[in-house]
Amino acid sequence: MLAYKKRDNHLQIIGSRIKIFELLPPLVKTNMSEGMEGKSITPDVLIDALIKGLKDNTYTIRVGDTKAIYLLNSFLPKLAYKLLNHIGITARLQS
Repeated sequence: MLAYKKRDNHLQIIGSRIKIFELLPPLVKTNMSEGMEGKSITPDVLIDALIKGLKDNTYTIRVGDTKAIYLLNSFLPKLAYKLLNHIGITARLQS
């Protein structure tokens, strides 16, 4: 995220009207995520959050559980890591 802030500062210096937004979605129910375990959102929920974030000039758009994980990671990073990287996912990725 720091790289985005630096880039945004450079754009401000040259007077550019370009804006950089970052979208942080959780698992989204699509064909690509079929069979994956975990709480997910529909594409419609993601699109609605994206449009709202763009309209509100929210440069980092956190959708669904990513809001809670961001806060948890700020205060308890080890716990956030454990929640996101539980043994089942880690074992599947390593095989």
